[in-house]
Amino acid sequence: MAEPLSAADRSSLSAEQGAINMAVGGLLVFDAGPGVTRASIKARVQERLHLLPRLRQKLAEPARGLANPVWVDDRHFDIDWHVAARGLPAHGEEGALDALVGEEMADVLDRGRPLWRLFVVAGVGGGAQVG
Repeated sequence: MAEPLSAADRSSLSAEQGAINMAVGGLLVFDAGPGVTRASIKARVQERLHLLPRLRQKLAEPARGLANPVWVDDRHFDIDWHVAARGLPAHGEEGALDALVGEEMADVLDRGRPLWRLFVVAGVGGGAQVG
C-alpha cells in the first residue's frame, strides 16, 4: 500500500539536487567482540525490521508533476545490501576512519532501494574496536 511522504521527507527530497546530499549519518564505536560482527548485526536488524516498516519501503515517484512521491514496500528488499562490511587498513593509518565515513556520506543513497545503509567497520582502534 502506498503511503504519502511527510512534509519533512518531501522537503529533504526536493532539496537533494545535484551535489547536495541530504542524508544523515552517525558513527558508533564498540569494543570488538562476537556481538558486533556483520553477521550478528545483520541478524539483529533482520529480526527487528517488522518494528519499523519504513526500513523496508522505497520511494515510488509517479510521473513528474502529476503526483507527489510515495513510500511503497520494496518487494526485492535485500538485507545484505543494507548491512555491509568495511575495513580499515591494517596499519591503523590516522584519519582512515574519518576518510571512510566521508566517502560513504558523500554517496547519494540509491532511490531504488529503502533509503538507509549500515556499515560494520572492522579495524577501528587498531582492531580492538568496531565502528
